Amino acid sequence: NQIFSISETAIIGTRFGTVYATDADNDGITYTISGSQFSIDSLTGVLQLQQTFQSSPASQYFVTVTASDDGTSCLPVRLPCPRFSTTTTITINVTAVNKRSPQFLNQICGSTVTFYESNLIGANITTIMVFDDDRGENGQITISFPSEQSRTTVSGLRNTAYSQFYIQQLTQTGTTRTAVLRTNTSFDYDAPGKINNSLK
Repeated sequence: NQIFSISETAIIGTRFGTVYATDADNDGITYTISGSQFSIDSLTGVLQLQQTFQSSPASQYFVTVTASDDGTSCLPVRLPCPRFSTTTTITINVTAVNKRSPQFLNQICGSTVTFYESNLIGANITTIMVFDDDRGENGQITISFPSEQSRTTVSGLRNTAYSQFYIQQLTQTGTTRTAVLRTNTSFDYDAPGKINNSLK
């Protein structure tokens, strides 16, 4: 089973490998391939992309290649000459490329979240949804607060708001990750508090 790889951003006509077959009689060999996603040069066995991967979510293809001899080794002694063929299944892996940045779906970025000071620790403050349609690991989303180095206010002081909250990440479903922003402490104010927090 031969294995080949091709980038998901490859354009039509991209060549990405060659299938080889031999014949004990030294006959000429021709190749054919199943499906319409890929083609194969009938004489050289060179594989070529026929359709882009934009509309296909598959990361791996299994296609059948047939190698047939032309029976020339028996000419002109025997007529008609017997001709033989064999098939093999090749694996074509589509290599993921990180093409897009994650996007917030519910316009939480830069917004102000209001909650009551009477909320208990662990209270649900807001829900965050992020989308990324890259393939494979490139499409795995992590929702978190900014790094420790960037937790500063406009005046250069350390922003302590982050320690008062935590992000509970939920299981990613397809191309979307959902998380819940929860309180990590109790609040003791005379009026409902408003705290702005930057998420990335």
